[in-house]
Amino acid sequence: MRCGNPRPSFHAEHGLADKWYPHQESIRVPLIIKDPRMDPSKIGTLNDDFTLNVDLAPTILRAAGVEPPAGMMGRDMSVLYRTEEDGGLPRARDAEGASSGGTSAGAAPPGGAAVPRPSESIASFRRLHETSRWRTEFFYEHPVIIFMHYIPSSEALVRKDYKYFYWPDFGVEQLFHVSEDPMEEGDLLGMNSSGFYEVSAAKAKAKATNAKATNATAAADVGRHVRALEEMRTRFRELKGIIQDTRDPVIV
Repeated sequence: MRCGNPRPSFHAEHGLADKWYPHQESIRVPLIIKDPRMDPSKIGTLNDDFTLNVDLAPTILRAAGVEPPAGMMGRDMSVLYRTEEDGGLPRARDAEGASSGGTSAGAAPPGGAAVPRPSESIASFRRLHETSRWRTEFFYEHPVIIFMHYIPSSEALVRKDYKYFYWPDFGVEQLFHVSEDPMEEGDLLGMNSSGFYEVSAAKAKAKATNAKATNATAAADVGRHVRALEEMRTRFRELKGIIQDTRDPVIV
């Protein structure tokens, strides 16, 4: 496709094939962008905002001067590296914490999936959603491959502080505190006597003990994990409903 000038280029790969599950090694793929429109202060820098494969098409279309169609769920990534005067995100967003990743338990997460109101055009809604705040979370899903005991389906709510997994074929939940456990080695959930998953005090305390925390700190950690689980379960169901409802266009 001829984009005229500018011509942005993208490269994303991390050397792993057959990526299915919501673990960090699978879904965190480095993305390199070269774009003549880039703010000079951003050239050669790192950015840890969440970008998704669905963002590539809207970004390329915008660079070509074409408005992304209503059915595209992604966003124009160039707002992350262009100047505010050139259509980038407001500089004040970092001071406001909008790009810090994650939210406090119980708070309404900014920058998540949303649908336009009936009175809004998809173009104006997309522009507003892209240039106000970038996403701080996303819903992940992958279907069964061949059969459930070979590659089972998986779903997740991904943030920078916590990650909530759900394995729908087995009804299994997992919770990882990824800001402190980036390798996802310590699932914080266990099944209680009623068959429901909840934060395991023993698991949380073990992780806190490994970090040489006091008993009081370990108890506070358990409470924090419980609040995160409750809020993320609710948000997970909300996002899943929004994204899987095909009646309205969705921007993620």
